[in-house]
Amino acid sequence: MSWIRVFTVALSLALSANAVGSTQADHYRLECTFYRVIGNFDGETSLTDPIWVGIGDPAAESDPAKWIRRLNEDEGVSFFNIADLIDLGGAHFVADATGWTWNGASEPPKSGGIPRVEMLVAPKVINRFGQDFVVAIGPSESLEYFEKEADGLYRVRKSDLSTGVKIGAGAVERGPSERVILRDFEVSVSTVEDREELPGTTLDVGKPIGMTQTFKRTFSVQPGLNYGIRIQFDNYGTLLVRLRVGLE
Repeated sequence: MSWIRVFTVALSLALSANAVGSTQADHYRLECTFYRVIGNFDGETSLTDPIWVGIGDPAAESDPAKWIRRLNEDEGVSFFNIADLIDLGGAHFVADATGWTWNGASEPPKSGGIPRVEMLVAPKVINRFGQDFVVAIGPSESLEYFEKEADGLYRVRKSDLSTGVKIGAGAVERGPSERVILRDFEVSVSTVEDREELPGTTLDVGKPIGMTQTFKRTFSVQPGLNYGIRIQFDNYGTLLVRLRVGLE
């Protein structure tokens, strides 16, 4: 079963209570699109926007190149706003000031079988500056598993394990030069890593064992500019995030 068919978006329920829409200038709109990429990531990306400005990190401000390099090498994360990838999961991907395209189209190509570039979800948040937010996106139904009872019969149980994607920020603040600071911006992916053995059978239907992987970083953005964040998660592949912030 593909990822996109499993996960549903219910932002009216998932947004925290303080995420209130408004047209006033003291609000922002944050738009994210999540893609899962299987396969190559072949080509050039570059970051021409100073995402370290105003975040209050002396190491970033004193040596931005080193800060970006450590982010790439130590955490397996790369930021970009310009890209020309001749093979991104089987598609020619271009990112520039006009937007993102896949083989010249606005969406990844669709083909038979398992897609190599899959659009997962696209949440949007409108909130007041200075407040936190959390958006949790997960399956509409609980995971199920079999459990062997004392009478020797196997019965279906529902797991309380939460899987899916969660994004959030400790605060979204106004920065210098009209920039917007995403403080402690977090992306986490929770998946089923394994299942417990079920006595008397070799089927992989035991109680699910979960794993959560998290990326967290403070950075600043220019309103209206599209940013790409490539995050490599173990046993999951590449999560590609398209991020854009506007003022409301």
